[in-house]
Amino acid sequence: EDIAEGLYNLVLTKEITSLDAAVALNKPINSVVAVMKSLESTFILETEVQKQQGVRLTVTGEEALQNGTPEFQIFKFCTEPTNKEKIINQFGEAFVNANLPAALRRKLLTLQAAMKNDPNPLLIPQQVEKDEIQEQLRQFEQFSAQQQLPLKKAKYIEAYEQKYFLIKRGKNFDHGIIKLPAELTQTDVQNQKTPLIKEINVHSMGKPPTSGSLHPLLKMRTAFIDILVSMGFQQMVTDKYVESSFWNFDSLIQPQQHPARDMHDTFFVDGCCKNAMLEKINQDYIQQVKQMHQTGGFQSIGHNYIWQITEAAKNILRTHTTAVSAQVLYQHAQKCLNDKKFSPLKCFSIDKVFRNEALDATHLCEFHQVEGFIVDKNLNLGNLMAVIRAFFTKMGMPQIKFKPCYNPYTEPSMEIFCFHDGLKKWIEVGNSGIFRPEMLRPMGFDEDVVAIAWGLGLERPTMIKYGIKNIRDLFGHTCDIDMIQTCQDILME
Repeated sequence: EDIAEGLYNLVLTKEITSLDAAVALNKPINSVVAVMKSLESTFILETEVQKQQGVRLTVTGEEALQNGTPEFQIFKFCTEPTNKEKIINQFGEAFVNANLPAALRRKLLTLQAAMKNDPNPLLIPQQVEKDEIQEQLRQFEQFSAQQQLPLKKAKYIEAYEQKYFLIKRGKNFDHGIIKLPAELTQTDVQNQKTPLIKEINVHSMGKPPTSGSLHPLLKMRTAFIDILVSMGFQQMVTDKYVESSFWNFDSLIQPQQHPARDMHDTFFVDGCCKNAMLEKINQDYIQQVKQMHQTGGFQSIGHNYIWQITEAAKNILRTHTTAVSAQVLYQHAQKCLNDKKFSPLKCFSIDKVFRNEALDATHLCEFHQVEGFIVDKNLNLGNLMAVIRAFFTKMGMPQIKFKPCYNPYTEPSMEIFCFHDGLKKWIEVGNSGIFRPEMLRPMGFDEDVVAIAWGLGLERPTMIKYGIKNIRDLFGHTCDIDMIQTCQDILME
C-alpha cells in the first residue's frame, strides 16, 4: 500500500519512469513494477514500455577501475628488475601467464635481452606513471563509439539494452486508489445494486497448464501409423528386442561370415536360453534354410560354406525389424499352406532396433526403424515404387527419386531420396527392394508369390521436420524440454 500511494503521488505531479520511481521510493524495482501492474489493471495508471541503450562496465572493468588492470598490478609489484618466478609466487601462475603478455605488449615491462628464452627471465619495469586503461575507464561514457571499441574488445565495457516503463495517469486516476471487487456478489444482485467493479482484461494471457507433452518422435510415429493404416497396412507385433540370429540373419539368407554379424556391428546377448529360441522354430524349415545357405536351391547356388547351427542360435539385440517381417511372412506362408489358398498380406512395423555404432551427430546405437512389406502374386519393381511414392506424398514429400543399390536379402534394391525444401538438396531417407526367392521359397510360398519391402529411420524425418541438426538433441540430457512442449503436431497430406 505504501508503494501504491507513493506511485500515485509521484504521477500526480508528472509522468515518471519505473526506474526513477524505484529510486524516489527507495524500493526494489521488481516491487515497484508489481504494484504498477496492479494499478494498471484497474486503469488508475497507464504504462508504456521504453528502451534505454548504453554502455556499462563489466565485472572485469569494475575491478580494473578500482584496482588497475591486471598487467598494471604486475608492473606495480616490479619496483625493480624481478624474476618471473617471484611474480608467480605473488600472483599465481595462471594470473601471470594470462596477463604478463599484456604487460610486455603495453611496454610496462621488458625482458632482459640475454634472457628472452630463459624459463625464468628477468623483467625490467619501465618509466610509467599511471595506468592508461584505468584512466580511460573513468571517462569511457564520454568517448565516441570508435574510441570505446578497444575497451569492448578487451571486455572492460559492454553494450546493454534496458527496458523500463513510463508511468502515466489512467482513466480512473481521479477516483483515487480504491480496491474494486472483481465480481458481483449474491448480495449485490439481491439488493439490485451495481457497484463499481474491476474491469475484465480479456486480452490477458492465462497461466499455461502444467501437463505432459508427446515427444516429437512419438508425434512422427503416430503420423506414420495413420498413413500406413489408411493405405491398408496392418501393424505387426514387435515387442521382442532380443532375437535369435536365425531370424535376424539366417532366415534372410545372410551368410554367417557377413561383416554385419561381427561384434563391432551387433550387440550379442549372453545367457542360457540360446537354444530355447530355436527349439520353437519348425526344424524342417531350419534344414531348408541350412541347405539354401550351403548349396542353394530354386535356381540359386547358395553361399557355398558350412552353415553352423551354433552361430544361428546366438541371441542378439535385433539390428532391424526385418527379423519380425521374416517371422510374419513364414507364419503367413504356413497359413496359406494349411488353407490351401493363397491370400495377400500388407504389414508394417515401427519399433526400436540396436546397432553397435559410435555415437555422433547423426548416429545412435539405439534408434527406430519403420518397415513395411506387401506379399502378393506377380508384384514387380513398379508396384514397389508406386507404394513408396504414395507413402511419401502423404508425408508431404512428393519429390522422390530412386537409386540402385545392394542389399543382402533383396534383389533388385533401391535407395530412396527425397528433395528437402529447407536444405535445398536431395537426402537419403530409406531403402527398398524385392525379397529374394531364396528367402521366400523355404517358407512355403509358390514361385509366383513376390514380397516387396521398404524401410526407413524415424529419427531422420523427425530431425528434418523440426530443424534438429544433432540427433543427441532429440534424446538424453541435452534434449530441450521446452522444444518438446512447444513442437507442433504433424499434419500429413
